[in-house]
Amino acid sequence: LAAREGRAADPALTIFPRAEDGLRSMAAVHGAVASAQGNVVEVLHTRHGKDLDIGEVELRLSVETSGHAHRMRVLKALKDVGLNARIEDF
Repeated sequence: LAAREGRAADPALTIFPRAEDGLRSMAAVHGAVASAQGNVVEVLHTRHGKDLDIGEVELRLSVETSGHAHRMRVLKALKDVGLNARIEDF
């Protein structure tokens, strides 16, 4: 998003939300990121992570953000829809 608007984006934030497996959960994840004006650039989806319950998935989202405050807004938006997420920050 920021790069397309002529601003330099921060390196992509990598977020690992866990969710129920299904289209509604995927829509909730993407809707939450979009509501915080994050730009999802990559999604990986696995059912084979350690500690995952049956019917649960872990996603790996690469999200473009425009700074620390924006990253916190994206994480809060995920939490607000009931998704706990861990982050990998470079």
